[in-house]
Amino acid sequence: MVAITTMDYEKNYKEALKVITDNLNALNEITKTGAEVVNIQTIKNCFYKAFPELRESDKWTPKEIINYLKEKGDYRSCWITWLEKQGEQKDIINNQSDFVDLGLPSGTLWAKCNLGAEKETDFGLYYQWGDTQGYEGTSECRNWNGYKYGSFKKLIKYNDLDDKMILDNEDDPVFVATNGRFKMPTTVQLQELIDNTNHKWTSIDGVNGIEFTNKKDDTKYIFIPAAGFCDNIRCGVGSWGYVWSASCCESGDYNAWSMTFDAGDVLMYNYNRCDGFSVRGVINS
Repeated sequence: MVAITTMDYEKNYKEALKVITDNLNALNEITKTGAEVVNIQTIKNCFYKAFPELRESDKWTPKEIINYLKEKGDYRSCWITWLEKQGEQKDIINNQSDFVDLGLPSGTLWAKCNLGAEKETDFGLYYQWGDTQGYEGTSECRNWNGYKYGSFKKLIKYNDLDDKMILDNEDDPVFVATNGRFKMPTTVQLQELIDNTNHKWTSIDGVNGIEFTNKKDDTKYIFIPAAGFCDNIRCGVGSWGYVWSASCCESGDYNAWSMTFDAGDVLMYNYNRCDGFSVRGVINS
């Protein structure tokens, strides 16, 4: 799904409806968190302009809206699946809607939790680079065996032939899980995080990890747990942490860039794309 900016809504009601139907169940939750990704009233206004007969839609249940769209048919029916899938994506969407302004020069906002996590100290899921399927850290991440895009000897995408260096949206697990609202960070955004925040190794509720804090407001921070990595088994839990970037490594197409950290340092390094690392979402303000 193409991410829609607030400015687009007044010009394209059909696209606005795609966003609206995807968010009907989540509007209240997003508003309660105080972390609105879009202007809720603008969405509702466009919704009413597109479908004036649904002006009282706040009183309808999701099931009633689905039935109404099915009855009307035409392009409205295209968005039924978005609404029906909302229940499956709701938890991930709501968690990834909780972003923090760390005062970065680019205005990038960082998610409070790893993708798949319910709170900041949860590890979340482990992802091989370029794969939207997350794993819990057991034997699913099987090194190069079963990697989505082949092996280090013969990669079928993001290789020397296609010259792709940044993940396509369809291969970005954050973009897919949040229906286009947020994305994985690039190497530039990860390096910006390192260079423009105060960061320290710490422990929250018994979980080791690294804390990045806004230099001008120490109440604004993100905590990334030291979840280790997944390579047949989980390794380094509590000692190391890795966060994939969306960027492939220039020096070897079988590697991709990740931020890595331990008790002594945090830096960018490249690793085999088949390794299972944490993933964190970003959004530009």
